[in-house]
Formats: sequence, C-alpha cells, structure tokens
Amino acid sequence: IVSLCIAPMLLPKYLIMSVPALQLAAAVSLTRAPRRLGFASAALLIGLAALRVEHGYRVQRKEPWREAVRSLFARRHDSEPLLLELPCPEPFAYYVQRLGLSQRAAARWPARDWAFLVTEERALTRSAVLTELAHEAPARIWIVRNRSQQPPSLGPLAARYRLESEQRFASIAEDWERLFADDGARVISLRSFTRVP
Repeated sequence: IVSLCIAPMLLPKYLIMSVPALQLAAAVSLTRAPRRLGFASAALLIGLAALRVEHGYRVQRKEPWREAVRSLFARRHDSEPLLLELPCPEPFAYYVQRLGLSQRAAARWPARDWAFLVTEERALTRSAVLTELAHEAPARIWIVRNRSQQPPSLGPLAARYRLESEQRFASIAEDWERLFADDGARVISLRSFTRVP
C-alpha cells in the first residue's frame, strides 16, 4: 500500500534484502490472525502484488532486443564474425533462439570477470578477442553492445577497420540529448566494421 500510494518501495535494491523478512512476517501474521481475517488479508496481499506486477509490465519500457536481433540477422552474413559485448547476454540469446536463428549466431563473448560463462563464451579477454579477429582479417565484423554511452577503443582493429554503419535501439527516450543525459538509459548498438584495403 505504501509503495503504491506514497513512495515506490518495491525496487530491486530494497527487495533483495527485505523480501525474505517481509515474507516471514506476513506468514506469521496470517497464521496468527483469525481465519476470515487471514483469508481476507492474503487475498488483499495477492491482489496488490498482482496490480503492481501488471502495472510494471504495462508501463516499463524494455530494451528492444527482438527488433535488434531481427535487424542484425537481416543484415549480417553468416560468415561475418559477431562480437557481443553485453553485461547480460541472456536477452540476446533468448531472442536468437526464439526467432530460430541459433544456427546462424556463432557469436563471441569476451570474458566477464563478474559473471559465469555462458555456453558459447570463452575465457578470453576483450583485447584477446579483438586480436583474434584482427588476425583472421574478415571483410566485415559486427559488434553488438548495450548499456554504455561511449564505445571502447577497437584496439588492434582500429588500424585496419572503419565503421561502416551503426543502428541504435533506445528503450527510454527518443530524444538523444535526454537519453545520453540519463544514467539509466538503455541503448543497444549494432555496429558493422569493414576492413580497409
């Protein structure tokens, strides 16, 4: 009730610590309450939780991964290397599988120190992956990034590759000035780089 009417409290940074204690407190209260009051309270709790979840699902603007994946695979040839620099690759992998593009993915992930390796991910640093791509010297390389305002250096690719195209998918605002001023902005960037002869 407080979260709905006064200030939002059902946020991950609060819930991750408070939910277990709140669930135990609610369970104890409901078991000690008279039967009818317990049923009414449980129904109220479930109803309020359902309203909050429905509201978040309807209002929240998510990262448009479905459109990004469709656009990427419509433009990319299967033989062109694909480098994913994503803090959370699960949405990309989900839509690749959902759209039946798994056989065409052949993506590479640089190792992320803070996360478990996904199935296709190899324990290589970003610079090692870029060096590997520079050594292979394909005609075109695709890089998919998100949740970052400034693209990092291309390292060994910088001397031999130039940016051919970039397509961005924004989830918070269509106004780029507002988008990049917002620390919570979510942007998916599809970049293609071509080898300079």
